Amino acid sequence: VVGVGIFQPETGSPVLTLRDDNNDGVFDLLTYSALSESGESLVDVDDYGMDGQPDLILNYQDKTASVFVEGHWHSVDGVATNDATVLLNDKRVSLAEVLNTIRQSN
Repeated sequence: VVGVGIFQPETGSPVLTLRDDNNDGVFDLLTYSALSESGESLVDVDDYGMDGQPDLILNYQDKTASVFVEGHWHSVDGVATNDATVLLNDKRVSLAEVLNTIRQSN
């Protein structure tokens, strides 16, 4: 994995990161964060494939997450318990599986 990051100088919290996960010279993931005045992460946004459409939003303030799948935003359940799932076509799918599918399609 090759990457580059911009960090908040006082806390070292990442503000923006770019990653090339398969070392092909093309960045595969853009992550950016909204930070509080004290440098804490309030919201993280992941854009796999860097197509301009965010794929995952983690909101640390209200402990929620949303994932963009099949052209729609879906709420992620179980974020607080590390058992994150998404309801797709009346079936619960693990967030890890959903993100893996998104990564492979980009």
